[in-house]
Amino acid sequence: MNSRICNCAPELPVDINQTDAVRQRVARLVALLFVLVGAVLGPMAGPAFAATPNIVVVLGDDVGWGDLHANNPGSKVPTPNLDLLAQNGMRFTNAHGAAAECAPMRYSALTGNYQWRGRRDWGTWRYYDSSQILPGQKTVGDLLKSVGYNTAFIGKLHMGGNFLAKGSTAITRDPLLVDFSRPFGDGPIAHGFIYSFPLLEGIQAPPYAYFENDRLVGDANLLRQWVAGRYGSSVIGSTGIGMPYWDSSKVGADLTTKALEFITRHKTTYGKTKPFFLYFAATQVHPPHSPPATFLGQPVRGATKMCARQDMVYELDLTVGALIAKLRTEKLLADTVFIFTSDNGGAPDNCGHDASGPDFSGYKGLVQEGGHRVPFVVRWGDGSTFVIPKGTVRNQLLGVHDLPATLATITGAKIGADQARDSFNMLPVWLGQRTDSAPIRDHLIAEARRAAKGVSSLPRFAYYEGTWKLVAEKRSTGFVVLSLFNLATDKAERNDLKAGQATRVAQMFARFKQRYAATRTAPSPT
Repeated sequence: MNSRICNCAPELPVDINQTDAVRQRVARLVALLFVLVGAVLGPMAGPAFAATPNIVVVLGDDVGWGDLHANNPGSKVPTPNLDLLAQNGMRFTNAHGAAAECAPMRYSALTGNYQWRGRRDWGTWRYYDSSQILPGQKTVGDLLKSVGYNTAFIGKLHMGGNFLAKGSTAITRDPLLVDFSRPFGDGPIAHGFIYSFPLLEGIQAPPYAYFENDRLVGDANLLRQWVAGRYGSSVIGSTGIGMPYWDSSKVGADLTTKALEFITRHKTTYGKTKPFFLYFAATQVHPPHSPPATFLGQPVRGATKMCARQDMVYELDLTVGALIAKLRTEKLLADTVFIFTSDNGGAPDNCGHDASGPDFSGYKGLVQEGGHRVPFVVRWGDGSTFVIPKGTVRNQLLGVHDLPATLATITGAKIGADQARDSFNMLPVWLGQRTDSAPIRDHLIAEARRAAKGVSSLPRFAYYEGTWKLVAEKRSTGFVVLSLFNLATDKAERNDLKAGQATRVAQMFARFKQRYAATRTAPSPT
């Protein structure tokens, strides 16, 4: 596997007197005109390619709200590139994954639907199971491809697929019968992505191999059984099948290389006549943590002088820096919307760093804020002029699954009434047209299924209205209210107000149940 990485230059200011920069500014102004009209009138026919931005989404894995230094100034983990992204963009402090764990949330982020609208109500976890995306459901890749985008999916999939059985044309759900010499179906290529380079279950589970455009990278006859353990700098978290080239410490570099190659290939093929959408589902910082010695020529292993997990946060920061530097080198940054977020909260560790930040309680898997409150930063501009006001901070309620509706509005993609059912258009906030006092979301639901580390529970739901958070549990007899918090005065959720707020509890509980059962919670597309 070729793991060479472009040693890209750091981000530098652009001379706005250059002819190319002038053309870029004109294109951005035209794009903004389309965007402003779209934000008022709703989705419409897509604008010309020259006025339509490229879009890059970087989705971290288990990156907590407090992992970003911009969110948590007391953090000892360096995130210089993410901090610069926030300085040049808009940072949201109240963004949430729809689920506090990986597989269900990834479905929601791609489709704009809550996880219970997919094949299984808590996601599809095994690569050989049927796709979580049901027939007829469209992803953000489908939406942007429909308006002419060159689309790419790179990184962790974790949503299932269809594999043929050895010596048969039938689909098998038995991993021992999977024929890896043939392409699999119902993967990214079937769901709107022209190019794909996925890891089927991420870095933590088999198959330990890359797949490119639905085909195994390498000779399937070379597949071997990896036993859980350490192999030099590589770590196998659980025993399973994989390729001899697998090295977990190189996964971040390999995926970053593929993303940089995609941008180069797009620019070479299309120049600026066609926009691209890159969905980069990073594997950092999910266990096993195996930081490389160096990445982009910079030391990583031991760089934070903390746990290996924190070194992986730093590696992800370097990936973000490399992507932005590449966009600048290719003169694409001015016309690119760049988004960084995470699937769910971070896991607990004992290295003097709290991934949830100093104020929030809980961590990945839990219904508390640390379980599903995630970093979210968006930038649109090149350093000289910005469509999104730079250096701004917003506290509006936001779901990562709001991306499909928002990106559809930017690009003019049409959303049917049966698509992106829980995705709200956040563009007016991005453009600075809405402040915290004028939210777009009046509610949000986030789900968790753990009571403590390693301890499963019945499904628990956080239901938000403004600063109020109602926590309910789904039992065989129906929903039961567990607690009520006002996050404006109690971010750590220490003071349960349920007993003294009977009327509020009853009203919020009724609305939660109605919205949970609704066929659509987002405004109907116009």
